[in-house]
Amino acid sequence: MYKLAVYGKGGIGKSSISSNLSYILSERGMKVLHVGCDPKHDSTRLLTGGVPQRTFMDSFSGRGEGDVIESGTNGIYCVECGGAEPGIGCAGKGMAAMLDYVERNTPDDTDVRVCDVLGDVVCGGFSVPMRRDNVDGIILVVSEEFMSIYAANNILRGIRNLNGGRCVLGMVLNSRDPGDRSRVEAFSEAAGVRILGEISRSAVFSKAEGAGKTVSELFPDSPAYKQLAHIADMVCDAVSGRLEPLSASPLSDKAMMQIAAGQPVTDKDPPAVRTDCSFDSFDSERAITYKGDYVMPACTSHGAAEALLAIEDAAVVMHGTDNCAFLDEYAWTRESYWQGFSGGRRRTCNLYSSGLDGRKAFAGEREALKAAITEAVEDGFRYVFVVPTCTSEIIGADIDGCIADLGDVGAEVVGVPEDDRFLASKFGCYSGAMTALCRMMDWDMPEVPGTVSFLGMTPGYLVRKENREYVDSLLSAFGLRRNGALVDVGRMEDVLKVPSSQYLVQVHRHPMNDRAAKAVAGRRKVHLVESMGGMRGVREWVAAFSEMTGLREAGSVFLEKEEKAYSEVISSLRPKAEGRKVLFYVRSDADLDWRIDVLTDLGMEVAAVAHWHNKFVEHDGRESTYTGIPRIEGVDICGLREAAEDLGVDLIVSGDARTGRTGYRWVGTSTMYIGREGALDWAEKVVRCLSIKPCEDWYGRGSE
Repeated sequence: MYKLAVYGKGGIGKSSISSNLSYILSERGMKVLHVGCDPKHDSTRLLTGGVPQRTFMDSFSGRGEGDVIESGTNGIYCVECGGAEPGIGCAGKGMAAMLDYVERNTPDDTDVRVCDVLGDVVCGGFSVPMRRDNVDGIILVVSEEFMSIYAANNILRGIRNLNGGRCVLGMVLNSRDPGDRSRVEAFSEAAGVRILGEISRSAVFSKAEGAGKTVSELFPDSPAYKQLAHIADMVCDAVSGRLEPLSASPLSDKAMMQIAAGQPVTDKDPPAVRTDCSFDSFDSERAITYKGDYVMPACTSHGAAEALLAIEDAAVVMHGTDNCAFLDEYAWTRESYWQGFSGGRRRTCNLYSSGLDGRKAFAGEREALKAAITEAVEDGFRYVFVVPTCTSEIIGADIDGCIADLGDVGAEVVGVPEDDRFLASKFGCYSGAMTALCRMMDWDMPEVPGTVSFLGMTPGYLVRKENREYVDSLLSAFGLRRNGALVDVGRMEDVLKVPSSQYLVQVHRHPMNDRAAKAVAGRRKVHLVESMGGMRGVREWVAAFSEMTGLREAGSVFLEKEEKAYSEVISSLRPKAEGRKVLFYVRSDADLDWRIDVLTDLGMEVAAVAHWHNKFVEHDGRESTYTGIPRIEGVDICGLREAAEDLGVDLIVSGDARTGRTGYRWVGTSTMYIGREGALDWAEKVVRCLSIKPCEDWYGRGSE
């Protein structure tokens, strides 16, 4: 079967030319499959007696019954794609599904397939007919107007990008203004695309249209028929191999402007085409560049899911395919195991999916989204957040419009806006989630004196009871208490209380936390404190709250008590660790300082900091203040033992559990606690690991 596709600007006459070609080829004994690839489904009308046929869309969306492939004039097989309801669904997706159907159901006796393709579109589903396996020859229909030539050049770009082979038969000039023919000739010469034939303006086309027949059937003796027959001759030559197809050589924009102005084409360089492959991508939420073959391991909507699933009495509806929801559910559940272990409580996963698939995206996704929202409401949730995914964004889903159509469902349903870098980030829609939550808050409510709300707190800070109590003890020293949080919270009421707090405090300078603070910027002042890692973090928090409240003496009293309690335990541990040497084996210097503080207080020496090979680069600006410690770059796990032996260290500190395979004593970098308690918990781990005899089965032991 020879596969022919007819492309060109919308309204240029493709359907008329295509249907006439199909008729003439059938007259010459060929069995033809004519495929209308346009949502307005009018390509086969002249081959079916003027009666529009049932479309593939009707079958795909479950509307109506009947065969998708019908028999028309001269036994021509006819298929019409059809389209979604205006403004709803994705016609391009329908095109891709229709071509797949045609490939599987083309009658065995078909000699030629003619695809009449929607004009002006060379991307998404409408590019399918021009792809390498789907086409042998492509005809471009043009007129003398510059915009039709410009569209033809764009189609050549699409052919070059998506096909790459020799498949361009040439152009057909559907003449409207013979006086401007020179413009078409200039484009033909510059782009190297032959003119297959010319069709003159004629009244017989309108007469044939009115009769629901082709010119070739109704007026076989007309000059128009002879012109169409000549083009059919060229197609037959292509089918038999006598007409060699051409490569697509699109012109640059500068060359096209020269043609428009009637000037000689001097810019011979074709538009640039990307030939290399790289996965380098910048994750703006975490300020990380992923390098080479490192792929972000989550759905791009993960940021919103991560933020909103923390609210126990709210539901999250992912508007997209089920696998999007699965990825976010998997990531959340995986983290929940760690949270449950460290915090002693199980986190819920109130996640729903609209379950978009090819059929729903084609026909319109509103009913699927409404069903998912309704399910969440019927399950008892009074707050439902709808999060877009790649699928719903690409098809242009109107989430807010769908929510408005729901009316009063007995719950507050909120659409989460997408972010600027939504489709390029593992934590996409995080800013959108923050924006949606802040829009729900009453920023005119009176402030409650002595209250604090935390913004963007890192996961796990308040999950564990001991950590909540430690934060509360520090706040109480200043006469403060926790009032709400954004976003590590328990219930929606905690979020809605944020505006009533006297102080809004961002925890840790990090791009994701910055977005939480930015969402409230302009409404209230936001104070910044760094993470409460070890005693260094305690000192920073005391300094920050002393500045905020002006109660410096209260801060000094609290800090003095903490320093004393810390020193007492460290002094008891120091004899067991003093004089020992340590090698850090970590990804970066971030968060090393408080750990080095602890080791220094134990009388230990940090011989070096070894960095393992990274497939991503962090840009958050966190660097160790211990700049005098030697750094060793690019150490892989197989070379770690040699590095440790060369330095003569007694202990390796690493967050990589594979460190145990070295047979060296090692200790993990994690602790479940913050502040003084976290520093002492980790110091005790270090001392315990120093007392254990190293052996080959240390895998995982140092992280216990």
